[in-house]
Amino acid sequence: MAGDPFAPAGDPDLGINCAQFYSPPYLFDANTNPAVRPVITSYPGKVNYGVDYDVGVDDGSKITSVCIIRTGSMSHTLHTDLRYIKCPFTVNGNTLHVTAPKYEGIALGGYYMLFVVNSNGVPAMGKKIQVGTYIANRK
Repeated sequence: MAGDPFAPAGDPDLGINCAQFYSPPYLFDANTNPAVRPVITSYPGKVNYGVDYDVGVDDGSKITSVCIIRTGSMSHTLHTDLRYIKCPFTVNGNTLHVTAPKYEGIALGGYYMLFVVNSNGVPAMGKKIQVGTYIANRK
C-alpha cells in the first residue's frame, strides 16, 4: 500500500538485504482491502490560539475525532517535541468547526499535522498547519 512506513534493515556489506513494512490494521477493512479514508478537502494554513476554524471533509457525518500532532524535532534519536492534541469540533454538513488550542501552554507555536478520523478509526492523510504566532526576538 502506498505510504506504508518502510524500515530498511540488514547489512548490505555482508550481503544481508531485508526490509520491513508496517501496515496498521486500521488501514484495512474486514476483507483486508484498503479501508476508505476520510478526505480533508479544505483547511487553513495557519490558525491562532483559541479561534474557531473550518475544515472541509468529504463526509462530515462520519468524522468522530479531530486532532493535531506536532511535527516535532529530533536530535540524536531523542524526540522531545512530539505532542498529540485532541481538538473539540462540531459538524455542519461537510464542514467541521474546529477550536484551536487556547494557549501556548497546550500547543507550542509551530507546525502540526492536522488529522480527522472516521467512525471506523481510519485517519485521513494529514495536512500541515501552523498553530499560534511566532514572534522573533521575544523579550
